[in-house]
Amino acid sequence: MFHSNSIPPGGANRGRLKDTLVDQLIAQAEQETDLKKQAQLYRQLQQRLNKLLSYIYLLYEDNIAFYRDNIKDYRVSVDGNYDGLITAQKLKGSNKQGSNKK
Repeated sequence: MFHSNSIPPGGANRGRLKDTLVDQLIAQAEQETDLKKQAQLYRQLQQRLNKLLSYIYLLYEDNIAFYRDNIKDYRVSVDGNYDGLITAQKLKGSNKQGSNKK
């Protein structure tokens, strides 16, 4: 959520942080297969974020969608907003309960 590429609408970087070192540490940690090395990279990232940010989110919500057979054109937004409801439509004549999917 702190990568420069995650600034909305491309993601959840709502504070719009742009930092080359943060981006590099995130990329390196995501590709590291050695867990000890990965943990060290994330520690470095946390230290960098602690220096840069005036606040840190204490809550990061997942965006979960439940679908029904009588709803169409709903799309989960990558930045966690509810814009997907703009295109959602309830099909007429259908009261059938759909299955819940994550």
